[in-house]
Amino acid sequence: MPDDARAIAVLCTLLLLLGLTSSVHPAAGVSGARDDTRAVDLLRRAVRAEAQLGYEGVQRLSFFNGQRTQSTTVEVAHQPGYGTVLDRPESGGGAGGLVVDAELPPGEAVDSAQPPLDLDDTLLTLLRGNYTIAAAGDAVVCGRDAGMVEARRSDGSAAGRFWIDDATGLLLRRETLDNEGRVAQSSVFVAIEMVERAGDESESAAAGPPSRMFAGSRRTEPWGDRLGAADRRRLDAAGWRLPERLAGRFSLVEARSRGAGAARAVHLTYSDGLSMLSVFVQPGRLRPTGTGSVAGLRAVAEDGATVYVGDAGQHRRMWGAGGFVYTVMADAPAESVEAASGSLPAPDGTGFWARIGRGFDRLGSWVGL
Repeated sequence: MPDDARAIAVLCTLLLLLGLTSSVHPAAGVSGARDDTRAVDLLRRAVRAEAQLGYEGVQRLSFFNGQRTQSTTVEVAHQPGYGTVLDRPESGGGAGGLVVDAELPPGEAVDSAQPPLDLDDTLLTLLRGNYTIAAAGDAVVCGRDAGMVEARRSDGSAAGRFWIDDATGLLLRRETLDNEGRVAQSSVFVAIEMVERAGDESESAAAGPPSRMFAGSRRTEPWGDRLGAADRRRLDAAGWRLPERLAGRFSLVEARSRGAGAARAVHLTYSDGLSMLSVFVQPGRLRPTGTGSVAGLRAVAEDGATVYVGDAGQHRRMWGAGGFVYTVMADAPAESVEAASGSLPAPDGTGFWARIGRGFDRLGSWVGL
């Protein structure tokens, strides 16, 4: 039997076994029925606090890229109904700030130093669907008493931790951990104060935000237009690959599109409740510079194909596949980014068995494995 025919036969057998297995066992996932009621109440309080309270302070952000941890400090000011402004202290306060509009969808990236997104109802639902939520004691953060909540994997290990202020319900600190128990991303307030607004809500909105940080800041706008399910199906029929789920329990929470025809680009935002992952898809081919890099990313060989990766801040990966360019940006553990990327089309030049492995990754994500 020729090698290709033998490979296809083996693949068919494996697919049959997988089909039998998935028909017996339900899709993998962690039931919210085992969640600690107190822990869930703390997280719900954090969601409400973000929508109701104004504050300003300083956050310390850290990212582990698989080899070393990088940290930065940002000033943060938040006002419900207006948005959140982020600024680096060295920029002079407000001169280079970025306002994240309150109406932006989850995952709308504005800066590589953006802190992990605060919880909202959508992310809390995903968090409870993918992990077991448990209270983990009390702590002190930034001189304030806080309750600690853990998101645990099915094996009992911690995938994420949250520290919620006892007095206000605000999320003071959060961590995402990789499979080895190392802190992959973290954000923590090192200074914070509540901002009171005078008058009723209409007067407050008319007066504008109280913080000096909002002065001179530039407001971000939503990236492109919302892309509905029917639009995604039409693009899929035209050869685009815009999956609803990625391996690592990432679910699509937002899809947007900009441009038309060959100039169209699509931005997909995924989350597992702990981390956010953005995928940009557009027609075309990568054209490396004379140094072999693309958009500041270095070339690496994976399974016979070339992928371009970044080494600082957010995890970034870019590759070409079947006439499209895929760019992944994520504040997530390295293994989660690699698993999620495996659900997308394999880079041009990938070997046969590597493509088969990626096919199983995609199939596993579809059936919840």
